[in-house]
Amino acid sequence: MIKRIVLSLLVKGDHETMKPEKVKTFSILWILCILLLALMITLIGCGSSSSTDTTSYTLTTKIADLPCPCTISLDPPGGVYTSGTTVTLTPHISGSWIFGYWTGDLTGNLNPGTIKMDGNKTVAAYFGS
Repeated sequence: MIKRIVLSLLVKGDHETMKPEKVKTFSILWILCILLLALMITLIGCGSSSSTDTTSYTLTTKIADLPCPCTISLDPPGGVYTSGTTVTLTPHISGSWIFGYWTGDLTGNLNPGTIKMDGNKTVAAYFGS
């Protein structure tokens, strides 16, 4: 039914008495339109889904040497980060304490340290006096 309506709009005269070559051309155009529409729907569908991971993860920090009055700052601050965020951890000493090393999901003694958030993480800082 729709094909006949479109055909009558596109072709002057009675579509029932069209020449065979016009019907064949119209059929090919009709198929191309359907394929183009299917392609557009596929592309729009792919474009609407986000490939960016927006999962949030928590970074927990602690001072391993209690009663050390030392702290750890996070950049960016907050403690909850989108997947893929790189966080810089900086130990801040107090009094005669010195930074020793990181343990947990960040290891070594780099100061500051960095960690990529691809899951929930826990980092402890060890200090010495």
